[in-house]
Amino acid sequence: LDVAGWNRDPGAAVIQWDCHGGDNQRIKAANLGGNLVHMAFRHSGICMDIAGWGTQNGARLIQWNCHAGENQRFYLERVE
Repeated sequence: LDVAGWNRDPGAAVIQWDCHGGDNQRIKAANLGGNLVHMAFRHSGICMDIAGWGTQNGARLIQWNCHAGENQRFYLERVE
């Protein structure tokens, strides 16, 4: 995951990109209990968010000011 163009503004697109180790690809996950987390990008300090609270397949990912709403809560599952 990558914040396009290293953008720091709320609403910037989160995209798939080759790994390069930049802070726009580094994510700090905060545990909300169980396997639920919210995630903030290191370069901007703001959170990964499903745009417009979308629930449909293919909903856009953006970065947005952290508010811990349902559209910023993600379920992580360890796959081995």
